[in-house]
Amino acid sequence: MGGGYQNNMIARGDDYCVISGGQLNIIGITPNNFSTHATISGGSSGLVENNASWSVIAGGLRNKISSNSTNSTISGGEDNVIEANAPFGNILGGRDNYITGTGDYSTIGGYSNQVSALGAFVMGHNASNATAHSVLLQSDSTNRFHVGPVATTNQGLLKVSNGRANASSSVGGIFTNVTIPVASAGAAETNLITVTIPAHSLTNNQDSLTFRASGRFAANANGKDIKIIYGSETILDTTSQIVNSGAWTFEGEIIRTGNTSQSVNAEFHGAGVTLFTTAASLDLAQTNGINTVFKVTSTAAGDGDVTNRTMTVWLWPAP
Repeated sequence: MGGGYQNNMIARGDDYCVISGGQLNIIGITPNNFSTHATISGGSSGLVENNASWSVIAGGLRNKISSNSTNSTISGGEDNVIEANAPFGNILGGRDNYITGTGDYSTIGGYSNQVSALGAFVMGHNASNATAHSVLLQSDSTNRFHVGPVATTNQGLLKVSNGRANASSSVGGIFTNVTIPVASAGAAETNLITVTIPAHSLTNNQDSLTFRASGRFAANANGKDIKIIYGSETILDTTSQIVNSGAWTFEGEIIRTGNTSQSVNAEFHGAGVTLFTTAASLDLAQTNGINTVFKVTSTAAGDGDVTNRTMTVWLWPAP
C-alpha cells in the first residue's frame, strides 16, 4: 500500500497487490479468496473483489471489478462496474457503464452503456450491446452505427441509423464481381461464370441478392440457349434462339422468404440481328444454410457461340 487515506487491502492471500493512493479503496472482501497481483492506482471507493487477480482500477470514483473477473481493467470514471464472471473486461472510462457476467473480453466506454455478450464493444451514450463480437457506437437512440458478426445464425451486418427516425438501415453492397470472360464449349451445356453464395448469406427473411450478368453472342446463325441457375433450380431459360451477334444481359433479385424458400424475379435482354426479351417470376426451394452455386450456363452449336463477360452479385440485408 503506497499511500492515500483509509485504504484497505483486507483479504489474506491477496499477495503482490498494490493500492498506491486515493481513498477508501479495497482489494479483496473475504480472507483466502485470492485476488493476487491486483492494483488500484488511486481514486476513491474503488473495489476489486475476490478472485479477480491481475485486475486494475486506475482511478475514479466507486468503480468495481467483481469476483472472478480476472485480468479486467477500469481506467477511470465514476460508478462503472465489471460484474462477476466477466474476465478480461475493459471499461475505458466514463460513467455508469456496466459489463455483465456474460460480457467476457468486452470493451465499453462513455455514459450509461451496457455490454452483455462475449467480445462486444460499445462507445457512446445509453447503448446496450447483446451481440457477441460486434461493435456499437451510439450517441442516442436514433443515431447508431452497428457492425455485427459473421455467424451461422446472423449474417455479419453493418447497421446505421440517423436522427430522423427510430429505425436502422442495413447496409449492403457488392458481394462479388467477376470480369474474366468464359465462353461456351461445343454443343454440350457449358458452365459459364459461376459463383458460390456462402451458407447463411440469406439469414433473415427479406435478405436479398440482386444480380446482373452480361455477355455477347457470336456472329453466326447457330441456335443459342442461356440459363441462369441458383442451386438446383433454373431461374430463367431463354430456350434456343438464333441470334447473329450482339449483347445480352440477365438481371434479377432473389429474396429469402423462409429457411428453405426464396422468391425470384428476373429478366433477360438480348440484342443483335434480332431483339428478344424474356422474364421470370417464381419461388425457389433452396436451403439457405448451405453453400449455394449461382451460375450462368449455355448450350450452343460451337465453341464460343456464347460468352459470359461479367457477373456481379449484391447482398442486401433486410431492413
